[in-house]
Amino acid sequence: MAIVNGDKKLVPHVVELSFGRDRIFWTLLANSLFKEEKRDWDILDLNRSIAPYAYAIFPLQRDEKLEQKALEISNDLAGKSISNYYAASGSIGKRYARADESGVPNALTIDYQTLEDGTITIRDRNSAEQKRIKISEIS
Repeated sequence: MAIVNGDKKLVPHVVELSFGRDRIFWTLLANSLFKEEKRDWDILDLNRSIAPYAYAIFPLQRDEKLEQKALEISNDLAGKSISNYYAASGSIGKRYARADESGVPNALTIDYQTLEDGTITIRDRNSAEQKRIKISEIS
């Protein structure tokens, strides 16, 4: 099919017949990664159904009791086929940033209140909003 532009006749000559999975993947990444100005780090805003993990689990600080409880929660979720990853190194802010950059939609923070009343802080990747919920409410 020719396109007429004034006195010129233009014939498109590039045809792309292939659209493989890799292109879909790169398009998905390109359209999902953005820089969060307030937090000053990148966020990979993946749909929850394709996120690499449902939850990131973090003890608030390096403390044997907090780490033990965090690992217990991680194992319980894994036993229910809920994908998660555990991290205890670095500051809590750096761990949040790594989870956000990886596309993990929620971070669960285990603190001393968790040991007392069985609640945890759940943090949303996109809004950074945090709230306390009971461990039994995680799904």
